[in-house]
Amino acid sequence: MLHNKYFEIIREFLGDYNKSIYGKIKNILSKLRQTEIEEIRKKIKML
Repeated sequence: MLHNKYFEIIREFLGDYNKSIYGKIKNILSKLRQTEIEEIRKKIKML
């Protein structure tokens, strides 16, 4: 599934010490439509 790819990227980006944050992001992304996911990707790239 495409969403799982994002979750893997986010988890690697945050590292194992931030799994609670990863979980929150996963919950948020699961509610978003594809166009909104694109916006999140842009924000992550700006960090």
